[in-house]
Amino acid sequence: MNPKVTVVTVSYNCLADLQHTVENVTRQTYADVEYIVVDGASSDGTKEYLESQSGGMIHQWVSEPDKGIYFAMNKAITMASGDWVIFMNAGDEFHSDDAIAMAFGDATDLSNIDFVFGDRYKIEPSGSSTYEKAGPIEDTLLREVVFHQALFTRLSLLKDRPYNTYLKLAADFEYVVRSFSEGKRFLHVPLPICNFMAGGRSRQQHIRAMIEALKVVTDHQSQASKWRESDIFKHFVANHLEYVTSSFLQDYMVNTPTHRKLWLSYDENERLQFNSEPKDNFIESYFNRVFTPLSHPKTGFKAQPVKVELKYAQPKISVVTVVFNDPQGLSKTINSVAAQSYPNIEYLVIDGGSTDETIQVLENNQRFVDVSVSERDNGIYDAMNKAIRLASGDFVIFMNAGDTFSSTKVVEYVFDNAKLDNDVIYGDRNYVSSKGDITHQPAQPISTVFKRMPYCHQSVFVKLKTLQRFMFNETYKFAADYNQVVEMYVAGCNFQYLPITVSNFAEGGRSESGIRPYLETIKIQYDHGGVEFKPEDSVYLQGLVNNISDLAK
Repeated sequence: MNPKVTVVTVSYNCLADLQHTVENVTRQTYADVEYIVVDGASSDGTKEYLESQSGGMIHQWVSEPDKGIYFAMNKAITMASGDWVIFMNAGDEFHSDDAIAMAFGDATDLSNIDFVFGDRYKIEPSGSSTYEKAGPIEDTLLREVVFHQALFTRLSLLKDRPYNTYLKLAADFEYVVRSFSEGKRFLHVPLPICNFMAGGRSRQQHIRAMIEALKVVTDHQSQASKWRESDIFKHFVANHLEYVTSSFLQDYMVNTPTHRKLWLSYDENERLQFNSEPKDNFIESYFNRVFTPLSHPKTGFKAQPVKVELKYAQPKISVVTVVFNDPQGLSKTINSVAAQSYPNIEYLVIDGGSTDETIQVLENNQRFVDVSVSERDNGIYDAMNKAIRLASGDFVIFMNAGDTFSSTKVVEYVFDNAKLDNDVIYGDRNYVSSKGDITHQPAQPISTVFKRMPYCHQSVFVKLKTLQRFMFNETYKFAADYNQVVEMYVAGCNFQYLPITVSNFAEGGRSESGIRPYLETIKIQYDHGGVEFKPEDSVYLQGLVNNISDLAK
């Protein structure tokens, strides 16, 4: 007789992720599954959703305040009645519909086994996946060998000794380490149990999790000399140093715009030595202090003495999508943003209170979205100004619903070549007609600003601080972006053009709607152009004159 398996999902204010996991668990083919959901009193409609599922696949659920994820998991343990339990939290998923059946459906004798664990697929935000094999369990103090979404634990063990709630992020790791040190028995099944969605955790949380894991290792490893051999130790050192030094590098390079040659060498004691050209005693001293502990042979770190070029620390890019009742366009743009290779992107979606499937698309993709708002607004420029107030990046680009980046590496390319002291960095676009025809449209020199819009807003990155000075003027309903460019130009902002196609712009925007955009742009030219504005050169004035009969229809 096959054992009873309890699947537990813990959630808090992540309705879309919860629905995804519930649907995934519901498809399991294993016959004897008990499903429990423990929610931390969410305010996003989760409770109403759970009520609608009562009597279905979810056998028990509760929605009430708790003190964190491990308190919620311990609560589920008291409710569970299976022989084995697995925690598949909101957003997680089984790799296949028969994952549980494959783990428990054969004739393997589990009578003397305390834990059954398998492998996983790691899914990146871009959608690419990597197969990650678990084990061997003997390496549990050296690296992560058991993935908690791929771990079945004998329920009786957890009822006797639940998770240690003193730990906030690594109690599941501590449970495995402590159980192994006590001689509990583990069985590895060589098959993928889960799909692990990478990303989404804040940097501070990641550092905190590593600190807790490092504490677990040092608590259970009596030989201090062995600590440095652990991947957990190495990753903590590397990640912590990167976190601490990133702001230092950013500040340093802002004041030192000239690129430098950097290289590593070994001194007479075979320790890493940091060098710079032109020589800079300050930065050499700083990094030599960093590399000194890493140079110890027992750390396992080894660097080749190759020359590298120091570039600016990677700025944070806020990508903003404004949308209203356009689920297909929003989905298309989200996929394009999520696929970007550039690592430091903040994604904001500002919805104008959509009444169709747009909200469902947004909820289903929350793992890719850092900030989302869905409420009525006063139009596209009101929504864009709202995004400026919410953004935290160094530069901002508006990639609205239906628009896409021209390639997965375009943001990376732009900021490999951008000069970060500029206020505005812009490139070309592809114009995509309603029939799917694509026309490449190069941007124009900024000096042509009183002839026409030099670039489209889907192909421009603007410093957040500059946008905060030049918010969109909402008295313009069609040309506030053009007014913004003109105001920045007149104020003496710095512009940089890069010969790269940044965006694919979908035909049909508001700025293409009839006579009113022409009137607004011409007014802006007369208001701000001064002696630089020559009416005979204005593309918009010529267009109005040539097409006024058709535009007035």
